[in-house]
Amino acid sequence: LSIRRQRQMCIRDSINRGGQVVLPAFALGRSQELLMLLRKLDIDIWLDGMGREIANIFSRYPRSLRNSGLYFDTLKRTKFVRSWRQRDHAARGDVIVTTAGMLEGGPVMHYLSKIRKDENSAIFITGYQAEGTNGRSLLETGKARLDRNKTSPYFDIDCQIEKFDLSGHAGHSQLIDFIDNDYFQTLRTKMDWGRRGEG
Repeated sequence: LSIRRQRQMCIRDSINRGGQVVLPAFALGRSQELLMLLRKLDIDIWLDGMGREIANIFSRYPRSLRNSGLYFDTLKRTKFVRSWRQRDHAARGDVIVTTAGMLEGGPVMHYLSKIRKDENSAIFITGYQAEGTNGRSLLETGKARLDRNKTSPYFDIDCQIEKFDLSGHAGHSQLIDFIDNDYFQTLRTKMDWGRRGEG
């Protein structure tokens, strides 16, 4: 199975158990990537936080998108949280994609507090978690603060906690594959030839 398909299955499993899924995400890029991942699941998807603003900005510049038709189709399947009342509706939905990606504040704190005691629900961490952040604490200890105040106490988080590896950066094996690629070898040969021809 592809990584994308595995992620979709994890999300579907949580929903089938009667839980909600919270996907903390960085506003630019990752939020939109997650919405695209979710679009074929036929589930109740909500977008909250700064990712919502970025989605609106992208919508104003469709010619800048690789596939604007797919993007707009994805947004049609997504509900935007625009008020506190809607935030409460979203907390009862299937999936919430929300900022902040490292759980250092933002709407994710509201959703985390709603699902933290529900073992059927899940929080899937979707990006890098810097040392000392709330997100790193959650991954390493299963505990997190429920507000942005660094002096607040940490609480046990009983829902499923998992890291989704969706890095936008190439890993070691991906770099090796790229270097071994015929196109790269041809490009490198041309660059070497160009250097030798200098002088």
